[in-house]
Amino acid sequence: MKTLMMGLLVTVILFGVGTVWGAKTIGANSSSKSEKTSELEQKLKSIIIPKINFENVTVETAVQQLHEQSKKLDPDGIGVNIILKTPDKDSKSRVSMALTRRSLYQTIDFICKVSGLKFRIEKDVVIISK
Repeated sequence: MKTLMMGLLVTVILFGVGTVWGAKTIGANSSSKSEKTSELEQKLKSIIIPKINFENVTVETAVQQLHEQSKKLDPDGIGVNIILKTPDKDSKSRVSMALTRRSLYQTIDFICKVSGLKFRIEKDVVIISK
């Protein structure tokens, strides 16, 4: 899997050292894990964010904003589930970037790279971690 950054989603839930921004799961219940992973990766690559301008925002804030954008730009209106599972100091690290017409997948990858984080895609969630 590719490397990505902080997590994003609508409902904020704290557990352990992770933050979850949640939305509804995608795909049919009968789909296999690899089909759901492929479906989610496809969704990440198909959601194109017209413009992102982060100026010295925390990774946590960036991920929250990406989740909101994913809901707005998803034709189904669901968005993407993202979990930010990092020590508190990493979620509070700051990023600055300006991007135009990049996929959600590329944007998460860029955020992870500049913050020293990784991401992986599981059946219905993107997990960003150290």
